[in-house]
Amino acid sequence: MSHINQTMRPREKAVERLVEAIAKSIEAPGTSALSGEIEAARAHWEAVCQTSLTDELMADFQQDAAKLVERKKTQPPEMASILIHGAGGRRDFGYELGGELSGLQGTWHRLWASISMTRLFGAQDHGELVPDLRLEFEGLLGRAMTIEEWDQFVAHAHHHCDTVMRPQFGDSPPEHPQG
Repeated sequence: MSHINQTMRPREKAVERLVEAIAKSIEAPGTSALSGEIEAARAHWEAVCQTSLTDELMADFQQDAAKLVERKKTQPPEMASILIHGAGGRRDFGYELGGELSGLQGTWHRLWASISMTRLFGAQDHGELVPDLRLEFEGLLGRAMTIEEWDQFVAHAHHHCDTVMRPQFGDSPPEHPQG
């Protein structure tokens, strides 16, 4: 079984690279550098898979990328994309298997959603919820988040609020974005 996994892993990575490149182009249409990234990812996929990428398969990858973009809009960012040292290789199986929200990943999700909701309702003061959840998350993580990590995480939650939640609630973004 490990031989099969070793054989398939480079192909999986090539697919992930191509789908991520396409997703970036969906998120930032018209960015010329991204077309080069897509072409490089396509060439890499063809080299790894030792075949030409058909229009039909490319259309499937484009659909996968569109689904990925939509999924990213409704979920917090991956911890590894914000935390300098990631989560130390730890996984939250309760969250992954059933949406259990009391572990590391679940608390990350609750904190992100709380920041987003606080912004939606225009609360200047987070009250105790956000600070308490941050402390809970940092306790599970085993360290405090850096200022840069926190700022990036909050920016992601605010972006989610402004681009997903506000349109759902028929609300418009604040004239002076909160920090």
